[in-house]
Amino acid sequence: MIDVLHARVDVKLAPADFVRALRKLQPRLYSISSSPKAHSNQVHLTVGAVRYETAGRARKGVCSTFLADRAVPGETRIDVFVHSNKSFRPPRAVTRR
Repeated sequence: MIDVLHARVDVKLAPADFVRALRKLQPRLYSISSSPKAHSNQVHLTVGAVRYETAGRARKGVCSTFLADRAVPGETRIDVFVHSNKSFRPPRAVTRR
């Protein structure tokens, strides 16, 4: 949204109108990188923080940088939902000779 606002400085919006125009953030999907056999009551994620620069401005991922920079293990509550992927299959083992 900030890019649109910078590109169209001629458009003036009241703060309430701007907020009403925003869409709810969509869920971020991550793969579990732990096994219930190793940690029966825990789920571990491997998350790479998204960081880049565009048009001279530093950008960062909404969820990935929250988890990397601001979430405090054991203190920050993070709501999650489990979404199964019936199409997921581990890669076939490659036999090398």
